[in-house]
Amino acid sequence: TGVDPNPNMDTVHLKLRSLDGQPLNFGGLNKRLQELSAGYPWYQDDLCLNSADVRVLVGDGVEDEWFIVGLVLRLTHEIKDLCVTVEDGDGQFLLIEAAEHLPAWLEPE
Repeated sequence: TGVDPNPNMDTVHLKLRSLDGQPLNFGGLNKRLQELSAGYPWYQDDLCLNSADVRVLVGDGVEDEWFIVGLVLRLTHEIKDLCVTVEDGDGQFLLIEAAEHLPAWLEPE
């Protein structure tokens, strides 16, 4: 999907969709998020999935960024048809972090 056209280094951008074309149940997703993140001390904003395009202000809380990745990973394991793209001001930072482990033939595009 490329780099966010309005990059903000302090923001995590999530894009959610259902692989089966069904509408997402945001109430159910948020209920599960509340269970998984209960007691977590968010640095800025907590994660709330109220649409298919969500931005979360994390500020200097890099731990929040990785905690969000963990929550998304857990949700996508539990909900097989859920697909989520996670980006920050650098773009798809998971690919950036994994770059050293990707095969040489893989192109950035």
